[in-house]
Amino acid sequence: AEYNYTPEELLDYERYAMKQDEIATSISDAKKEGEERGKMEKAREIAVNLLRNNVDVNIIAASSGLSVEEIESLKN
Repeated sequence: AEYNYTPEELLDYERYAMKQDEIATSISDAKKEGEERGKMEKAREIAVNLLRNNVDVNIIAASSGLSVEEIESLKN
C-alpha cells in the first residue's frame, strides 16, 4: 500500500502513475486522430466520385464538410 512507501518511493510511484496517464492520453489522442483522418479521407473519396458525376462543388462542400478549395484541389 502507498502508506508504506518512503517519501522517495512515493514520489517515484506518483511519477510512474503520471507517466502512465500521459501514455494512455497519447494513445487515446492518436486513435481519435486516426479516426478523424479516416473520416476525412472517406469524405475526399466521396467528393472525387461526386465530381466525376458532375455534382456542383458547392453541394459537395455543403454535404461533405470539405471546403470548396479542398474539393477544387481534388479535380486534378
